[in-house]
Amino acid sequence: MLLVSALPIEMAPLLSALNAQPVEKYSKKTGLYRTDYIDLLITGVGPIMAKRSLLRYLEQHHPDRILNFGTAGILDDHLPVKAVYSISDCYQVKTNEYETLATGKILPTAICASAAYPVISIKEKHQIFQQTGAQLVDMECFTLAHIAAQAGIKMSAIKVTTDNADKETIDIFTKHVQLSVQLLCDTVLNEIKL
Repeated sequence: MLLVSALPIEMAPLLSALNAQPVEKYSKKTGLYRTDYIDLLITGVGPIMAKRSLLRYLEQHHPDRILNFGTAGILDDHLPVKAVYSISDCYQVKTNEYETLATGKILPTAICASAAYPVISIKEKHQIFQQTGAQLVDMECFTLAHIAAQAGIKMSAIKVTTDNADKETIDIFTKHVQLSVQLLCDTVLNEIKL
């Protein structure tokens, strides 16, 4: 199994909980960690870094499953901050392509749109919501899911909401990120049944 996140802050609680050890640095902020039975990959932010890191990993490894986890902005104004969702489908905002993901039975499901940049405009937020029906937005999920599908690897994703995808994104993200990633870590540990 491979656990994947974009940011070191998203991965930090899991690295500690699983006592994962560094295996290989891919760049200053990306790299591979390992326990006895799980690989953990920090890809870096955005679709280009996600693609580069996952393809590099897949050159030498072929996991039976990929679990992407991380933070997401809210596109659907009815959803709360600090809530965890299993992603059922993931859209690429620019091309409107999508991938269907494996979901669990415990978490509520949501659709995630992936953009190449942070969504911080109310107009764009509403446009993406109308275009895709996605309730959440991130920057990496679609890229990871597309690569996994091409490689024949089952993928699922779990996202925690940290902001409202608007002009206050940075402030709200900063305010909620620590509690949100701990909640995410607890959820991922339950998902992998440790």
